Amino acid sequence: SLAVPATVHELIVARARALGPAVRRVLEVASVAGDGWPLPALAAAAGLDELATAQALEHATVAELLLCDQAGRHRFVHDLVAQALADSLSAVRLAALHGQWAAALAAAGAEPGRVARHLDLAGRAADAAPWHLRAAQVARQRQAWAAVRDASGAALAGSGDAALRLQAQLLRAEALRRMAELP
Repeated sequence: SLAVPATVHELIVARARALGPAVRRVLEVASVAGDGWPLPALAAAAGLDELATAQALEHATVAELLLCDQAGRHRFVHDLVAQALADSLSAVRLAALHGQWAAALAAAGAEPGRVARHLDLAGRAADAAPWHLRAAQVARQRQAWAAVRDASGAALAGSGDAALRLQAQLLRAEALRRMAELP
């Protein structure tokens, strides 16, 4: 997390506020999203339709808070902009936005680890646990043993469900065994 000087933070938040509530909402949602904001998922997480979300992205681009590449993908002009917007959110609102992102990403068929991450950041470890287990299973298919170990460990930490815990323990044991066999 970057330290944003107070005056820069205030300027960024003021610029976002000046663009109106819809643009500010889209910017706040994007600020907690991490990399990549597919328009349907961003719109769903912001609680707007895709046209309103696209217009909000365009307004934020004109205001020089976002950049847009030739393929129409947007990103913040600087990580400090995203950080200042995220820092301006209350803890309750930040958790709610992460929960909305998780729901939007799950509906869009996103990588399970990404869904799990947002559920964890929303303070919903029990909801995240099955997604961590799915992430471990995907990592196993890729033979990414460190990722299997980490995701299965997160599933174990977040779940009290015996069947899920058993699956996570088996995946974790396999990952640890495979990692020990590596040169």
